[in-house]
Amino acid sequence: QHEKMASAADVDPDVKRQVEFYFSDSNLPKDKFLLAKVKETPEGWVDIELLTTFKRMQAIKATVEKVAAVAKASETLACSEDGTKIRRTTEIPEGDITLARSIVAQGMQIEVTLDEETAMSKVIDTLIAFFGAYGTVLSVRIDSKKGKPARKEEKGE
Repeated sequence: QHEKMASAADVDPDVKRQVEFYFSDSNLPKDKFLLAKVKETPEGWVDIELLTTFKRMQAIKATVEKVAAVAKASETLACSEDGTKIRRTTEIPEGDITLARSIVAQGMQIEVTLDEETAMSKVIDTLIAFFGAYGTVLSVRIDSKKGKPARKEEKGE
């Protein structure tokens, strides 16, 4: 416990938020790629180097050292002794536990300055800040259908 508190000062808050999100109950069960990596070993270890290749991690300049510091200071994550692997400290929930506390927001006008590298990150950060004023935001997902309705309505006869 003392070791976790001592290393907390070395933690980059942006890296912490992103890494804890990746391994969270609201993301990991839905993230097919990362979940497959977690399941490759019985203990659930994932190479930190792999995480640093993700676009969002590159945008926040995450390094193996920064991710290891997050895991060492976290209550929900663990870091391997050599500082190269990370895993959850709790079981992964079965099924989608997020539906009961989810909302769908449509038609929001968001003003951000976009460039190709950071466009989605800025939109997500803006939404987190907006909804964060009303409570804790665990996840933001953008509908990739870009304006198409989520479900087709059936026409009655």
